[in-house]
Amino acid sequence: MFNYLKLSFVFIFILQVIGELPVFCAEIQENVAETSNIRTFLLHGQVAILWNENDHSVRQIMASDKPITETNRESARILASEILSGSANDWFQDPDECQNIKSAPRGWILAPDIAPLERTGGLFVHTFKNDDSLLLYFAVVGKEEKIQPNRNATTQPVKKNIENIRPIEQNPGVLEAMKKVSKGLPVLLYLHAHQGRPSLDMSHLIFGNEMMGWREGLPFKFMVRIQKNHIRVEPFDRVWINRKMPAEEVASEYYRGRRNIESWWFGTNNQINLPELVRKNDYVVNYTERWVLYVLDWVIDNYGADRNKIYASGTSMGTGVLRLAMNNPDRFAVVDGMVPFVDMTYDEGKPNMNNTKRFKGIWGTPSVKIDAATPIGNRVNLVQFVERHSEDLPYVIVRLGRQDYSVFWRRKPDFLRAMNNNRHGFLAAWDNGSHSTAMQKKIDHFPGFNDISWYGERFALNKSYPAISDCSLNNDAGNGEMNNGDLEGFINRGIDWKILADEPKQYRVHLFCTLDNAQYPITLSVTPRRVQQFHLSSGEKIQAEINSDSEQKQIDAVVNDKGLLTVKNVSLPDQKGCTLILRKK
Repeated sequence: MFNYLKLSFVFIFILQVIGELPVFCAEIQENVAETSNIRTFLLHGQVAILWNENDHSVRQIMASDKPITETNRESARILASEILSGSANDWFQDPDECQNIKSAPRGWILAPDIAPLERTGGLFVHTFKNDDSLLLYFAVVGKEEKIQPNRNATTQPVKKNIENIRPIEQNPGVLEAMKKVSKGLPVLLYLHAHQGRPSLDMSHLIFGNEMMGWREGLPFKFMVRIQKNHIRVEPFDRVWINRKMPAEEVASEYYRGRRNIESWWFGTNNQINLPELVRKNDYVVNYTERWVLYVLDWVIDNYGADRNKIYASGTSMGTGVLRLAMNNPDRFAVVDGMVPFVDMTYDEGKPNMNNTKRFKGIWGTPSVKIDAATPIGNRVNLVQFVERHSEDLPYVIVRLGRQDYSVFWRRKPDFLRAMNNNRHGFLAAWDNGSHSTAMQKKIDHFPGFNDISWYGERFALNKSYPAISDCSLNNDAGNGEMNNGDLEGFINRGIDWKILADEPKQYRVHLFCTLDNAQYPITLSVTPRRVQQFHLSSGEKIQAEINSDSEQKQIDAVVNDKGLLTVKNVSLPDQKGCTLILRKK
């Protein structure tokens, strides 16, 4: 029996050498993972755990306050599971995972002056937390893999370092440009459309903490470009979800071939790594908004930008920036949307006009909650938001097309009426164009898209503006039906102003119209917004005075129960306009 066994092993060895046992060998490789050369690399407030791998096993990341061994592995904390093979691959640069790649595939770049990681290796980034041990040891193991110190478990500790995480410049030139930028520039946050990318190579990489994704350590990229009169920040809305979505989960083929998706500039289901049918007690989290706002604050601080002049814009899917800005009015002075979504819960009832299908796999149904009481459907319905909102908002500009069957004209008039009736500051323009052709021509006396100079002359977080409503020059947007209302039109176009005083006892603003062919007199209502010193209380009595070359009149006004004062029937008799003076009694 002994000789027979000996001969059998010799025979198997010979077959392995000559390649006659490929299946047998493959089974060995699949059943036992091989992880080696574990090491760490410190980032700001984070530690990158790196390793080599020569198989396709999923891996688990472990942490402990003592060296992890096979004996004590059960006491170690699990940081992450289901880390797919090749996690050191920069999938933003991989044509198999991301579209419109201009550069050669590579691994992640963890510092501007070092070479990219080897794409076939592994990477996981942990953000230090207050409840972490002062000294941390790590292990990385695959299926049925035993722990061996110095191979897949660290023997030297990493010291916890609690500090703000920071983006990683992707080349030395980015770092140099940041040091040389002029201080006090405005910032434009631009969000791209569906299937879009930043207009140039992305300059920064950031690994999110556990509040920025369904698990910690997810990578995000963005571009910072220094322009003559502002700093442009363009994030890239792609998030790794560990799987490919099937057709029954998502309407767009854009998501089906890759293990990352767009979040529609909000976030994802907290169980996005699982198919929709197996999720339990799930909810939707604004992961994307969190990391975008974090990046925006970092840019403002590190580029020395003017925090009072932060502007935001987006096109199509990127008009999720409207939601972001309206829900963070203390951060944005202006938000400008080209062919915007104003109600993502609205469906036309046709297969290709169904908003809920767009985010079914990403968020879930419109009833899935984002907190204890709010379904995601409410959060993405800006008509409802504006109807219920009286507090100051950023100044809003929207550019619309009546034949836009992607974002639906039907709800646009409702949005415009809500903005007007709740006395919010806004400009609107529409034509009879489609999603791709609407509002493409330059229009006199209407700001260009991303016109930083126009924004900057009128709006800042530390500067008041008059919200104009009920303007007699406005066109009729109709009721949403295609045969109702003006085919082309504007709201509040050409109405301009100069703030003359914003003081504790007095508010003065000069109002005028810039249109050459305006029909006078122009009547409108005026509501001071974002006042700096002229603060009002509900029920307070105010004396309003309207002065022009042809008229001087006084009106007694009362602040409403929401703390707003609206002076109605203000008349502009000619191009010189009028001055509105508000005095506290």
